Amino acid sequence: MFFPPWNVSSNAESFHRADAFVVSVPKSGRTWLRVFLSKYLAELQERHKAAYEQSPVKKIKYTHDLWEHRVTPHWYERIRGKWLIPPSERRKKPKIVMVRDPRDLIVSLYFQLSRRSLEFSGTLSELLTDEIFGVEKVVDTMNRFYTEWHALDNHTMIRYEDARKNDADEFHKILIFLNIPVYEDIFQESLGYSAFDNMKKIEKNGNIDKKLSSDIHTDALLPGESLDPESFKVRKGKVGGYREYMSEGDLVVMAEAMKKLNPCFGYSFE
Repeated sequence: MFFPPWNVSSNAESFHRADAFVVSVPKSGRTWLRVFLSKYLAELQERHKAAYEQSPVKKIKYTHDLWEHRVTPHWYERIRGKWLIPPSERRKKPKIVMVRDPRDLIVSLYFQLSRRSLEFSGTLSELLTDEIFGVEKVVDTMNRFYTEWHALDNHTMIRYEDARKNDADEFHKILIFLNIPVYEDIFQESLGYSAFDNMKKIEKNGNIDKKLSSDIHTDALLPGESLDPESFKVRKGKVGGYREYMSEGDLVVMAEAMKKLNPCFGYSFE
């Protein structure tokens, strides 16, 4: 796969304007973190304008970076590097990489592709070994993120599973990492707003906070089909839920792929 050392598309400007990046393979929980940070920054700007103005991070760019580059069907987007963080920004700006157990991720990705974006029409078993979206690509992309950035001081990683256990601790660490001023009242309000049950309610009713509309597109929290719970963006959020969907053969395929995953992520393949 060709990875150009540039981004010469019109999309590059949005990366240049950003103060920091949240990077992930799709279905790693990025929307969850995005809702929290967007809510927090909006409230900070409204209630503590001086502190907001002094914050080094006001604009965050949420991107799938290498993943989006690899799966786009348009060769001209790859040539221009449309989905890549430009080289001038890749190292110097703060980066949060959000990761998730590939077994849960691939199940969620399957429903995203088959029930929402309609980019895939096969079975879950077929997706696992798909040349474009399969688990080998998930593992390789995660490894590439780690290899490129893990040694940099302006990089941190958040695991979906850790945030599910204690979102307050993990999201607090993110604010500290970004040097965003922490106000406990805003923090708790933003934590509640981005809670799983509330996000499901927002998606069902379509009533996202208008202050966040410029940062979170309305259709980002809309179901593919209102009567199909598997088509919701906020679907189950269950850690280990992949066991409900995978056959023994699927688990064997996953185990083999995960042997290639860098152990730094902490996901066991047994």
